Amino acid sequence: MHNVLMEFCQKQYKVSKEAVAKCLKISLSEYDDIVAGKVFLTPAQAKALGKLYNADSNFFYTAAEQLDHYLTSVALMAVLKAKHPALTDSKNKKVHTRKTFTSE
Repeated sequence: MHNVLMEFCQKQYKVSKEAVAKCLKISLSEYDDIVAGKVFLTPAQAKALGKLYNADSNFFYTAAEQLDHYLTSVALMAVLKAKHPALTDSKNKKVHTRKTFTSE
């Protein structure tokens, strides 16, 4: 999982990763870590992205928060499953914890 909004904007606006990293005043590897969700985007960096892409900086910060929450949940579930095998079914598949509704 990664920050899809950052990747989309970078590709849609045809801005190189290096140019985005320079705008954020970070190295390319730090930029890659932010996109991968390994490092959290700061409010100042979100503001810089907003200026770069002429968009509301809250979009970038909220996307980073959502990714962080998701990755935290995945890590937490991995720990819980390791301690409590009952959280996985007999075929070692993920147990669904909520229903998925589809429109018919």
